[in-house]
Amino acid sequence: MITDPQRILAVIEYSKMSRRALGISLGYADGAFLFHIINKRNGISTKLANKITKLYPEISYEWLLKGAGEMIVKKEAESTSNLAEKIEFLERHIKGQDARIELLEQKLATLSNTQKKK
Repeated sequence: MITDPQRILAVIEYSKMSRRALGISLGYADGAFLFHIINKRNGISTKLANKITKLYPEISYEWLLKGAGEMIVKKEAESTSNLAEKIEFLERHIKGQDARIELLEQKLATLSNTQKKK
């Protein structure tokens, strides 16, 4: 059976973050509590399992606490409204970037014309 330290190490690897960065993203000051689990000082609490599965809903809560089943559960398809919101946000972001590019191109042209006159 997979141990608490092995499960935490798997979560850290899955997150592609350092132990400290993962701890901070879970709302802690650092990753010391993860270090304590890895070194078998503490186990995985229900509070920690809740925080991890909230951050990574595809990770199985049962697997985190008990090692039962697979680490990754099937990802639920995102709702179309959620996808539409993301698309809308990205479109607004792109428009903002396009406007910034246009302003920078205008400034560059102005600077270029100014230097040519000198």
